[in-house]
Amino acid sequence: MKIEILVLENLLIQAAAGISDIHQEGLIHRDIKDGNIFVNEIEPGIYLLKIGDFGIARDIKEGFTIPELQNLMAGDSDYLMTKIGTPFYMAPVISTSAIYTEKVDCFSWGKMALRCHRRSEEHTSELQS
Repeated sequence: MKIEILVLENLLIQAAAGISDIHQEGLIHRDIKDGNIFVNEIEPGIYLLKIGDFGIARDIKEGFTIPELQNLMAGDSDYLMTKIGTPFYMAPVISTSAIYTEKVDCFSWGKMALRCHRRSEEHTSELQS
């Protein structure tokens, strides 16, 4: 599907707002990528974006410092340390044994945004040739 740059930017803003909403609900998605973004044209030229596939999402433990989280997770070592998600979109911290936060979703959004913009530019340059 060919997407105009302004429409793409609007969709990326919707995705960022959706990720923020997910985090406000106390979840980390952990697999933000274009394949988990669903777009419907609700009116001609008006698009609604939805984020799907919450199969590997986890609750966020809010209000804890990193040392407190480390102690808390001593009995649940895979809580926010699991190496999970789509490798291309994963934040580097996920591939380590470090504890990570909802910021991994923001990293994945950035990778997705960059990839979408590159695809849009490639498609535009093909049309101009």
